[in-house]
Amino acid sequence: LEAAIRMSAKRSQAIPARAQTAILELYRLGFDGDEPTISAAAIELAVAMTGSEIGYVHLMNDDQVTIELGTWSSATLRQCTAVYDRHYPISQAGVWADSARHRRACIHNDYQALAGKRGLPEGHVHLVRHLGVPVLGSDRVVLLMGVGNKATDYDRDDLACFQALAEHAWVLIRRRREQAALELAER
Repeated sequence: LEAAIRMSAKRSQAIPARAQTAILELYRLGFDGDEPTISAAAIELAVAMTGSEIGYVHLMNDDQVTIELGTWSSATLRQCTAVYDRHYPISQAGVWADSARHRRACIHNDYQALAGKRGLPEGHVHLVRHLGVPVLGSDRVVLLMGVGNKATDYDRDDLACFQALAEHAWVLIRRRREQAALELAER
């Protein structure tokens, strides 16, 4: 929590107000939660904050070549068949995973015109726009979040808000993992 407060204080002027509100709500909902609770809260807040229709949170595995597909927004689950895979090869992922591959945020405001849209399984929601962000930890991609199908183009403000929320989601997930490891060591 102290690291999150320091990070927020350091960046608070750069974080738009709507992101600050979402981050506070994330801590309220996820502070004592498990990883699935934190991820679910983060993606629902991200979808609402950006005005998106759908979203996901996926964890990058330690091997840095596979992704653990696991958390989809409730709207995504209503619109398509979600894929859950603990070792989804990033090489098979389409442009929706560019942020993990390139280690930077990616905005695709004309998704259908992009080449290389592989990695969307049959029954997946039709994407019009997409915003994906990676979170780095110890110079490695640790988390990948994306939202899609906002009614208007994603912009720098959406990106700043979304990146800040994703980073705080990772702070809570990392904190939960550290607590679990400590509990296991104590046993």
